[in-house]
Amino acid sequence: AEPYHAGSWDQDYPITLTDAERKKGLLTQDDFKAITAKAKECNVNFVWAIHPGLHGGMSFDSKSAMNPGIEKIMDKFDRMYKLGVRGFGVFIDDMSFVPSAEMTAYLPAQVQAKLKAKYNTSTATADEKVSPLFFVPTAYSIAHTTSSLTKLSSIDKDVVIAFTGDNVWSNISASNCNTMKNVLGRNPLFWWNNNCNDNYDDRLYMKHMNYRYTAQNAPITALGGVVFNTMQEASASKVFLFGGADYCWNTASFNSEQNWNDCFSHLFPNDPELAAAFKTFCINTDATDEPSELINLYNSFKNS
Repeated sequence: AEPYHAGSWDQDYPITLTDAERKKGLLTQDDFKAITAKAKECNVNFVWAIHPGLHGGMSFDSKSAMNPGIEKIMDKFDRMYKLGVRGFGVFIDDMSFVPSAEMTAYLPAQVQAKLKAKYNTSTATADEKVSPLFFVPTAYSIAHTTSSLTKLSSIDKDVVIAFTGDNVWSNISASNCNTMKNVLGRNPLFWWNNNCNDNYDDRLYMKHMNYRYTAQNAPITALGGVVFNTMQEASASKVFLFGGADYCWNTASFNSEQNWNDCFSHLFPNDPELAAAFKTFCINTDATDEPSELINLYNSFKNS
């Protein structure tokens, strides 16, 4: 994980970086000023998230034990606020234990209340206010067991709570969203790991969006939104993100294969030859599946 998101979550981003650190993708404070300024220019709600539960993180034993950690979170948020951040998240996913339902709810409830009290005052301008807290619990799928989530229904309804469906990798479906809505007391945000290759980082997923997992077309009334967890390869993930944006724009008429065929001319609008070559590359990236184009070529050769 990015070190100042997890592990060193309570420390400041550096002012300068070595070439080696820059190559690893680390960011400086000035980088965040530039990112947040560009996000504002593009009407994007940039959210910076903290993970205070890994690598010797905060305690979840009791409310009093959690309070010092919550204060550290707020201190870090304030420093990120000064860099232009106006949206904040708290993630406690993938920890080695699951906090109790009471402690799971206490964390986002306290952070959301403190954010509103500090930044969303009656005299604050629109540019000074922050968006609702984005929260990812430890038990973030239906398969994890939802018993630790039962008290989240009582916290501020503006808090955005994410889940990954019936399992870590899942289809987006009305039934999954309805199940989680009944637990959380709000429409959940679907954190879709469809494109994520963390479990097989030697693979690239560049076929159409519904190739591995599917997103239901009919409008899903219990779906609060979708966030797309992409591959670690940013540019290669643009194929999937093109599909995700199209799906969220009009779920009812989304056509995954048509979208995939359309994406290449948009990714390379001034170079049709490169667009065609990139499409060929995408067809042949999945090591677990032989593309029909090659199968037909083999068969044609064998039968010749």
